[in-house]
Amino acid sequence: MSQAKYSAQIKSAISENSNNKNINWSKANPQQIFDLIDSILPVKDCISYQLIPLNLIDKHLILGIVNPNNTAALDHVRSCCGDRVDSLSTKPIDAKTHQLILSAYSRRSDSTSKSVTPNSASMLQERPTLILDNPEEILEEDRGADKSDPQSRFKPQSKINFNEQKSAQTPLGLELQPKYMSAPPKFLSSLPPQVLWQELLARVLVAGNGRLQFERLPNSGRIGWIQNGNLKLSVDPVAAKNFQGVLEELKRLVNLPNIPVQQVYKGEIERSYKQERLLLLWRISPGKCGEEATLQVIRGKVLTLYQKRQMEELGDQAIEIARQLKQKLEQIHNCRRINSNPLTKISILQEIHEKINQQIKLLE
Repeated sequence: MSQAKYSAQIKSAISENSNNKNINWSKANPQQIFDLIDSILPVKDCISYQLIPLNLIDKHLILGIVNPNNTAALDHVRSCCGDRVDSLSTKPIDAKTHQLILSAYSRRSDSTSKSVTPNSASMLQERPTLILDNPEEILEEDRGADKSDPQSRFKPQSKINFNEQKSAQTPLGLELQPKYMSAPPKFLSSLPPQVLWQELLARVLVAGNGRLQFERLPNSGRIGWIQNGNLKLSVDPVAAKNFQGVLEELKRLVNLPNIPVQQVYKGEIERSYKQERLLLLWRISPGKCGEEATLQVIRGKVLTLYQKRQMEELGDQAIEIARQLKQKLEQIHNCRRINSNPLTKISILQEIHEKINQQIKLLE
């Protein structure tokens, strides 16, 4: 699709939304937006935080955002952009506009060559989304580490108890109303997608830690509920239309546009169920017959240890990056012994150094 057609499609649909009057969409440049997604904000961040980079003028970034009060999203943008952006401002857009722009981005003729690269993805996306065949394994690792190594990184006294972190915001709650908890698979397969989705997710949440596996077949679908490595329930076959409808419910939960994915998307979101914190690990990918997905629920001690492990992995990565920075600065210092010309980037390095110190103080 040409840029002119992108512009016409986006402007036509946006003109129907009264919530977008604060943006001059007549001058909208879709290709500019797409380039900013490729270079400044990865599309996965645009999806997760429901925002769009609209323009970048003299290091001032203009963001279209569905929820302007989402401070976590703005903090993430500042962290992600680094010294490429000195300031930013926001303009509210509605969810329909957000989805429309990302749909156009996904349909670009060169989408396969401009997919999200590892360098533009966050550390979270660098790691494979954890899928535990048996969530108890992480507990066994913890118990084994405690016995074999008193300096284990999973010390009981250093565990993070999310239920005791009073300063943390309470995550959004999952409101489920299952009605057929004892129904057989054949009955479940006949339910509408919205009802089937609630029934399946409710089973995982009631049972503890587990996952849902969505497998696309040539003319239908199969959805499995797996707990501790054992298949507890298989709903098969699920009509292709209903299977797609259930996947759309999952996409709605994780804020993905309702369009077929052309690459693997994965992430994690926090939710609560009956006042208990949960972590939902999700993965949606293109398969041989169409989209497939996995949704894993972890909670309790497994969640505590998983989050602890994440922080330590990120800490290890940060240390390695810091060591590389130190080596580069030493190389620059050695070069200056031969060439006394001033370093033109010193002000930028000082600014980054100050920001790093601020971040470290926040972690103390």
